[in-house]
Amino acid sequence: MKYSLHTVQEDNKEFHCIYEHETEQLINFYILKEDAMKYYDFLAKGGAFDGFTPKYMLTEFETTHTTDDINGAFETEFNL
Repeated sequence: MKYSLHTVQEDNKEFHCIYEHETEQLINFYILKEDAMKYYDFLAKGGAFDGFTPKYMLTEFETTHTTDDINGAFETEFNL
């Protein structure tokens, strides 16, 4: 088994988490169990990285621009 699905309680809310055993990483969490099951089934059939998700794929980055100023930020970044 490459993945397991767990239900956890946090602040009186229920979350459904997908855990990858080989890399010991939390792949994603869902509020709706149906969504978690759908993605779990995709992964169990070999989807995505088939049990070996690189750590950088799960890294979250903080965005510094809103959608209102993204064009201006792009122009500034690339000197356009």
